[in-house]
Amino acid sequence: MKTHWYMKHPIIFGLLIPIVGVEAASILSMLLQLPIYAAIGNGILKYRHLPGILFDLSRILVGLGIILIMKPRLWKGYKAGFSNDQAFVSIKFAALASLMVISNIIENGVVGGLPAADTPVGILSGILNGIAPGFYEEMVCRGVVLSLMMYCFQKKKDRITRSVVLSGLCFGIVHLLNLLSADIVMTLIQVCYAVAVGIFFGGIYVRTRNLWGPVIFHSLIDIAEFIYIGDAGFTSYVLVSSIAIIIIYSALGLYLIRPAKRGEIEELWSDAADTREMARAEESV
Repeated sequence: MKTHWYMKHPIIFGLLIPIVGVEAASILSMLLQLPIYAAIGNGILKYRHLPGILFDLSRILVGLGIILIMKPRLWKGYKAGFSNDQAFVSIKFAALASLMVISNIIENGVVGGLPAADTPVGILSGILNGIAPGFYEEMVCRGVVLSLMMYCFQKKKDRITRSVVLSGLCFGIVHLLNLLSADIVMTLIQVCYAVAVGIFFGGIYVRTRNLWGPVIFHSLIDIAEFIYIGDAGFTSYVLVSSIAIIIIYSALGLYLIRPAKRGEIEELWSDAADTREMARAEESV
């Protein structure tokens, strides 16, 4: 099989592809707005949630597109992780992220005193604003990037830890782009927070080879953030809760891939497992 550049440089790929995908989603959402603007002109300004909704839908579409584009270019037997296999286990592990959901509600609704969206369109926008990154980031950063690292590092003795940690670091570093719209302190907190989330959801994905848990709970975490109107800003609660979450979820992610589970994980990600999966798929046709 031809060795593509991204298989030689999975870390560079892990940094670039999430950014390229978001830019592609931005362009797609603007293209979707053009016919609407052509039809109603400045009347589009009445629909203030529309650009955000179209951007969120575009992120989901671009995430699916990246999966479809990369699938034939990756190794034989590649699967993104949306099958029913291990779905319950994946969701059970990811349920540990409920603490982050609760923390976001406390940060915004209780400590920050922000009002929640109370109109149907506002609620829909908040929900989509949570689901879109949940699907997009898990499909791309775990389903493609982490899978690619597991394949590229397969000859390394520490490929499991290396893949989970490096993909988590890539996920966090990408959030430095928030410097364009947020101050440096909040951005650095977001970067560290994202690294921990990446390691946690990466540990779940590697352990189960299933994305349903990370997608569902990543979405819930973001919905608990974006369903509120406004920005709570930096508070002592943000600092303390973020430090706690960074420590707890980094540790949980690493615990999920602890040495006692390495054999189980290697079997799940082995060529033999891929062969059996393809055989079952062929038998079901």
